[in-house]
Amino acid sequence: MEDVTSNVEVMWLDQAKYEARKHISLRYQKGSGTCVLFILDTSESMQGEGIAGLKRGMTDMLDEFSRHPELDENVAVIVFGRETKFLHYYSNDYPAIKQNIEHLECAGPSPLTAAFLLSLGGLFNGSAHTQIVGDFHLAPRIVLFTDGRLTDFTNDNAKEEDSEHFLNESILRPLFTIVHQIGKLRPIYCFPVGENPNYAEVPPSTAAAAAPATAAPVSPDGPGSGGGAAYFGRAPPAATAASAVEPGCCCLRSLAGAPRFATAPVTARGPSPVDPGE
Repeated sequence: MEDVTSNVEVMWLDQAKYEARKHISLRYQKGSGTCVLFILDTSESMQGEGIAGLKRGMTDMLDEFSRHPELDENVAVIVFGRETKFLHYYSNDYPAIKQNIEHLECAGPSPLTAAFLLSLGGLFNGSAHTQIVGDFHLAPRIVLFTDGRLTDFTNDNAKEEDSEHFLNESILRPLFTIVHQIGKLRPIYCFPVGENPNYAEVPPSTAAAAAPATAAPVSPDGPGSGGGAAYFGRAPPAATAASAVEPGCCCLRSLAGAPRFATAPVTARGPSPVDPGE
């Protein structure tokens, strides 16, 4: 199983390098503002309220970006489901992005780990820029919309209905590892959507094992350093995008172990963290 996982990870990392080069070649279409990479769950379980909530949230954020052209936000979009791919490369063409979002359909498994591996192609290796505003560095950030019903990213035929019963270490470790590594350098935010987002319990030992004290760097941009376990932790009711996340042991909550990660309510303004450095 480890060999299969390793081979699939290498495949997605190679694809991420290709996507980074594609972003660089399309840099003329970028704005001068911060870079926001949306990761959108389009798996089968997102049908109904899930995809409706996702589209409402994305529309609100893009409309807000349009109302403030001086921000010149750059938006890229990854979808994961039947296909895991970049739906849109960084640009400030918000009407085109909205049109792509409106046409999204839900089908297939939920390979969230593959989406995060692919996201490296929109975060590092020159694919995105860090905006400097006075003394602050605004790093590229990830915004995730999902119902949390992840499946084994190495199995194209995985069924989401089995996800709550078979979330074991072999499935969770790769996800925790990549999120933990990205989160040390780039802010990550999550919007749970759908009628019943998955908060299935997961043994804390699995999460702890997936976040070693010392992690390898995710890119040449900067070394990875230890600290922080990739646990499941749901934000308290009063939490906002910039707030800390309390530890727990549930499925959507797993990503909260990454530094600077929080769940947040969908607002028209959307998450706008200020990152003092990379």
